[in-house]
Amino acid sequence: MKNIKILSQSIAQKIAAGEVVEQPSSVVKELLENSIDAGSTFITVEIQEGGKKLIRVSDNGSGIYPGDVTLAFVRHATSKIEKEEDLYNILQMGFRGEALYSISAVSKTTLLSKTKEFENGQKIIVHGGEIIENTETGAPNGTTVVIEDLFYNTPARLKFMKSNAAETSKIASIVQKIILSRPAISIKLIVNDAIIYQSSGDGNLINAIHSIYGKKIATNIIEFDTMIENIHIYGALGNKEVVRSSRINQTIFTNQRYVKDKNLNHMIESAYGSLLMKGKFPFYVVFIDVDTHEVDVNVHPQKLFIKFSNQKTVENAVYEAIKLYTHKMGAVPDILTEKNQSTKPINSIRRTHSYEQNHITSSDIESTEKKKNDTNIDTSFAPRKYDYKRELEFKKSMAAPLVMKQSSSEHIIEQKSYLEENFEGKILGTVFSSYIVIEYDQIIYFIDQHAAHERLLYEKLYAQYQESNIISQSLLIPQVIEITYEEELILNENIQYFRSLGFEFENITKNKVTLIAVPHILGQPKFQNFFVELFDLLAKESLDENSIIKKIISVSCKKAVKAGDTLDNYEISQLLVNIKDEDIPLTCPHGRPFIMKLTKKQIDKKAGRI
Repeated sequence: MKNIKILSQSIAQKIAAGEVVEQPSSVVKELLENSIDAGSTFITVEIQEGGKKLIRVSDNGSGIYPGDVTLAFVRHATSKIEKEEDLYNILQMGFRGEALYSISAVSKTTLLSKTKEFENGQKIIVHGGEIIENTETGAPNGTTVVIEDLFYNTPARLKFMKSNAAETSKIASIVQKIILSRPAISIKLIVNDAIIYQSSGDGNLINAIHSIYGKKIATNIIEFDTMIENIHIYGALGNKEVVRSSRINQTIFTNQRYVKDKNLNHMIESAYGSLLMKGKFPFYVVFIDVDTHEVDVNVHPQKLFIKFSNQKTVENAVYEAIKLYTHKMGAVPDILTEKNQSTKPINSIRRTHSYEQNHITSSDIESTEKKKNDTNIDTSFAPRKYDYKRELEFKKSMAAPLVMKQSSSEHIIEQKSYLEENFEGKILGTVFSSYIVIEYDQIIYFIDQHAAHERLLYEKLYAQYQESNIISQSLLIPQVIEITYEEELILNENIQYFRSLGFEFENITKNKVTLIAVPHILGQPKFQNFFVELFDLLAKESLDENSIIKKIISVSCKKAVKAGDTLDNYEISQLLVNIKDEDIPLTCPHGRPFIMKLTKKQIDKKAGRI
């Protein structure tokens, strides 16, 4: 009985296709690379239904000779490699001779191509690997490849495709990287008959960046160009105005080929040094051109990962090159016009004021009444039912709501304990502009103002969401925020979650979104940064409803007062009143305790008194 069998050509074709064509974006990538290798100066990519129904890639490149058209659909047929040595001197994007063979095995493929030497072109139709038609026809110079009904003959593969929006986003990402890597080529992306991207092809990297990311990023970057150790390193670096909470806007090319390399990412970010806040990542497009003999692009099927013959030399050169230019970042001005300033909501403030602690005057009373009615004041500290007489008495006595159960830990308050009904402590002030200090019964309590406020906002907003009772606050001036096409897809796909949290939008396009309302509890956040955080979060992974809601609320808590913000007694007292009234756990949403204690006995012991 035979155990080993030779696979049929049909099955072998489909297996081979699976190695190259994982999803519609794989097809777009392969066809784009072929167009680039053909010397095209203009390329149009058109898709429908996430590329599942239609992918059309047209170019004005050199075309395919009529006699070579059928060979283009034969496995391992390529015009780019003749001998083994060529594998180590690859300048082209595509070279394996797998693309058309694999794509045509799982789709209905039509190719129309003409070279300038011939009056007519050649048209070939291939369905599932079988040639249906091969005829001479009129055509412009260049090549057009039309892919219809991708995976029509492999329904099991089709089942595992993601939503049209998700597949479209992947294709948009591929086109983005090609636009950035080839600013001298005019590239157009059309999705469901709408033009999404169109680069000028003028060779200017800044213009290529602008066509994808918009004006804000394009006006907050500097170009750089240097040669270190015979390695050409150049590109564009973003300043602090365009940092993100993820690496979504970081792109590296080696010999104009997009690559992933964590070590290089780390070296570039390290070169930014103290310019970056913790958890923030810079925008950059970095090109690294090396001798082709010094790099191996064959270590990954999709050529996403590469190997340098001297990895450390390249990494150090990249660090030095970026460091040279980030050192000048301080000289890059913040791009903020008077027009931009005028569009800020009128009731947005920053807490930078300071008042003398533990001293009550008549002006404090007037200030309290003024805060009650002043629409310019952020009211996120205000309790649901506020008694101003009670507050005045409270301020005079400087009492604070802090009677807590003690845990076995010497320094941390038991997480399950809650604030009791009455206030029996005394506010001493704040230290390091981060911790509220309260004295009670020979114990000093330190309250992390950021973590406490974060928990408060989290609990209120999540409770309102569960009760379907989130109140939206209309903005006096609608806020226009620049977004990329990928972010538009993310927003539309998750629009119900945003709306359920109290956000309202209008005019969502590939360039911008107009925000007209926000959850009332958030007050007036820094809209640009706030929404960028949400997009970064949702772009990382697909989440179920509960996970998305909790993560969005967690990001919303970034509105909480920060360590370093100076609070006066009024704001401190309001925070404590709210914590007591809400009866919340004494940890931030991430589980970190926000109350710590230090007893008089511990202080006396340190001082040598006992």
